[in-house]
Amino acid sequence: MLISHWRIPDGVIPVVINTATVMDFAWDPFNNRRLAVAMDDGAINLWEIPEDGLDCQVNDPMVRIQAHAGEKVNVIKFHPTAADIVATAGFDWMVRIWHLAGNRKEALVLEGHTDQVYSLAWSQCGSFLATVCRDGRVRVYSPRTSPLPLLEGGDVVPKKGARVVWAMDGR
Repeated sequence: MLISHWRIPDGVIPVVINTATVMDFAWDPFNNRRLAVAMDDGAINLWEIPEDGLDCQVNDPMVRIQAHAGEKVNVIKFHPTAADIVATAGFDWMVRIWHLAGNRKEALVLEGHTDQVYSLAWSQCGSFLATVCRDGRVRVYSPRTSPLPLLEGGDVVPKKGARVVWAMDGR
């Protein structure tokens, strides 16, 4: 579809339609046609975008996973080095790791959060996952070895949110 002069064309704009409010989304780094959408009804929608793009409105996702039992899913991040692995954080204070290939089941629940998780980030090497929580704590996990935090600390006092990112190649 060609849009000239930044004007929206007449007619139906090709989009994916989610059944609830979108909280976050992420493109799969191993499949640039797969879009994961986190929603406020506790679900994750997985969309497969056609190679030539959308030419019409799409109402049904390829897969719908009821991820956080009716609680909002506020963060979704694909693993940077392992295909079909995604982490989600929900308003149920849980961080869940999902395996999207095959049966698309929950692989692990990370423990230790005592309040809402504001943000999570995979390390560049994919070995670690960091979270920042409303309780003011930053937690670092090694999901392959334990559901418990490897490191926990900090005294962040987030009023409305916080973000965690990895720097210096994950060191």
